[in-house]
Amino acid sequence: MNKQFPNPEEWIVVLGSGASINYLPKNLKKWTNKTRARIAINKYGAFYEKAGIIPTDIYFHDFHDKTSEYFFYKTINRTKNTATTYYVSPVTKDFITKSFFYFIYLFLRYLIILNKSFFEKVSRRTVKPFSKKSHDRIRAYLYDSKERKPLLLNKHNKVYYIKVHYLWDLDNTWANTLNEELFHFRGSLTSVLNLVSIKYPKLNILMLGVDLNTKEYFFDEELEALFTKTGLGYDWSQSFMNNSGKHYSAAVDSGVTIFDRFDYVVDCLHKSENQIFAYPNENVAIFNGLVDSFE
Repeated sequence: MNKQFPNPEEWIVVLGSGASINYLPKNLKKWTNKTRARIAINKYGAFYEKAGIIPTDIYFHDFHDKTSEYFFYKTINRTKNTATTYYVSPVTKDFITKSFFYFIYLFLRYLIILNKSFFEKVSRRTVKPFSKKSHDRIRAYLYDSKERKPLLLNKHNKVYYIKVHYLWDLDNTWANTLNEELFHFRGSLTSVLNLVSIKYPKLNILMLGVDLNTKEYFFDEELEALFTKTGLGYDWSQSFMNNSGKHYSAAVDSGVTIFDRFDYVVDCLHKSENQIFAYPNENVAIFNGLVDSFE
């Protein structure tokens, strides 16, 4: 790629996990690492070293099964020394902290719940003989609590607990602040672009690794190894991707794809003076003229 790159301070880069990341020119990666911000979507952050582009922001809203939980923890632990800002689901609020002492408290609670059968036996032998009511309360706490392994962030990290709309919400519209639910239509990309319009208005947007017409990730080898070892790595959307050969957002589900509302996304970005580009050109063509080429 031989070109004179524009001023990186006028750009934000959205980082997807498509296989095209593995084939980006070195000079493009070098320029990308100088841009105003680089926001990684979901699993990208867990493998950013392989990509060679360091994210400044992490958007990871998925937290609904063992695979998404695994990558949520891995992504934050892998990036907290390099990234500055996280946009995550409110369901994670109770176990994320920047206080070391509160982290220790949360970790002890986590260990107790993790070993609940042991502590129930202790309570049965030491508490129940004197107060069955107190033992029952302890047992209820042990078995009803859903303690998560805590995450300790660095002092410089910022965390935003954001909400997103469901696909068919009647008020599934563009948010103007992070206190509102973000627009969400067939994939995290739409919510990330809504977020960009709020946090980074008037900047150009470059999408890299947003390979919606293929199902491959730039870390497929690592995913396969993880699945072989642990049974984790592939989530509920994988069946759509396998059947269609496309990213879940581009595969038909509930009668629609992400492209059915992408003209609305671009119109909203124009209002915040964000112009959107993609690379390589294969990732431009899939948006049918709504996205400009970076070449």
